[in-house]
Amino acid sequence: MSLEKYHLNIKKTGFDLEFRISEILRKSGWSTINNKYYIDDVKEEVREIDIIAYKVMTTKDIRIFTTLIISCKKSEKNLWALLSKKLDEKDPNLELKPVHVWSNNKVLEFITSMSEFKNDYYENIINKKVGRALCTPKFQIFAYQEMDIDSGNPKNDTAIFTSISSLMKAQSYEINSLPKRRIGEKLNYIYQFNLISIIDSKLIRILFEEKNINTFEIDEDNYIARYIINKEEIIARVHFIKAEVFGDVLEEYNLYHLANCNFFQQKYDNFYIDATSNEDKLKLLFNEFYDLIKTSLYFELLQYGYRKALDDFVKDVKADIDWNEVSKSIIISLDIPTKFIDSLNENKKIGSIVARNLNKIYRYDGRFEFVDVYIPF
Repeated sequence: MSLEKYHLNIKKTGFDLEFRISEILRKSGWSTINNKYYIDDVKEEVREIDIIAYKVMTTKDIRIFTTLIISCKKSEKNLWALLSKKLDEKDPNLELKPVHVWSNNKVLEFITSMSEFKNDYYENIINKKVGRALCTPKFQIFAYQEMDIDSGNPKNDTAIFTSISSLMKAQSYEINSLPKRRIGEKLNYIYQFNLISIIDSKLIRILFEEKNINTFEIDEDNYIARYIINKEEIIARVHFIKAEVFGDVLEEYNLYHLANCNFFQQKYDNFYIDATSNEDKLKLLFNEFYDLIKTSLYFELLQYGYRKALDDFVKDVKADIDWNEVSKSIIISLDIPTKFIDSLNENKKIGSIVARNLNKIYRYDGRFEFVDVYIPF
């Protein structure tokens, strides 16, 4: 019995495409996970995503992941048509610079939550010459269709829609699962996600203009997708790429990963430039700092005659931190009697512990002092 027909026919499915894309990724240094399953948020059904690929670099402070979530589709009879129109960049309903990241680190969460973060991110990364891997769309894709290659007849949008929706749902699943997978980790992590839809067929743009409709064959395009996931609207960039050019485009994703690493480490370092004089940053890290010194404070105060159970001291004593612009120093406020405050300020052991942890948490090695909390009643 001839077995050739089996491998010839399996090549007509998407499995051959998935293998070829995975091999391109592997040879370029990406780790890959194939056919990962997740639960659909709407139908509670098991879904799968074709490929998750990632590169990781550990800098001096952060472990940085650039992640590609990839859908692979193949069609011998139909091409993909992206129905497009001129992009109105002033349209308030368009978000042209979506960025999806997750981190377990307070500093990185603070950085990525800032209103200017997305613009800053795009400006910095694109300056690294990775425009194919990260760019704002040149046209607005308002619909899409599979179309018969020979006759040009429209079919439907099922395959394209499935590709987009599976990518967005998989991204949501990955981001929501990371806190559980990274719980208790001491390392600082940040993940940046990208969605890629690969089509092993022709890809065309049908451009609608005021008086004309023109068609162009293209190798790739970017689509801003909107989807409701877990009752929340998610906006993400989906990069459509023809399978035959994926290897070339991947070269820019390689550079993109390096740009991510440089960007996030630089932003992390810049955070500390004014970490003590910026009130939001100062407060952000205070609990982490105070957790490192409060037990030592208690045992020193106990020697001075401060009578309070350790649990009560840890839970009940009000503490805060501020920056004194006049004296250019850190002020640590404690709700304890003034006579004990004076003792703490004179205690060299406590001074050494506080100085070490101010440097550890805030990268600060300047002056500081304890003060009693002012209580008006």
